[in-house]
Amino acid sequence: MTRIRQVQERVLLSLLRKAEHTTWGHRHHFYKIRDYNSFRYQVPVSNYETLKPAIEEIKNGEADILWPGKVTDFAVSSGTTGGGKHLPLSRDRLNSDRRFMR
Repeated sequence: MTRIRQVQERVLLSLLRKAEHTTWGHRHHFYKIRDYNSFRYQVPVSNYETLKPAIEEIKNGEADILWPGKVTDFAVSSGTTGGGKHLPLSRDRLNSDRRFMR
């Protein structure tokens, strides 16, 4: 396994551990995932339509749906495929973006 792949897999597993107690994490058994291959088989490919019910729950104030905690910030896409899409922005995401921009 290349060094890059090892780093990517370590980041993936770290994110899964952080999110394993969310609704999405429980649904897809994140606690069972030990490597990229098990992730591929355990978690289905999703698109906005698949995630839309979860995003609606988040918009209604529910916590721990896709990511730990309550999400209160959203970005709105330009809607190239029909209407704007609301994209949840967790504190972790916003902090990561700030670090990246520095």
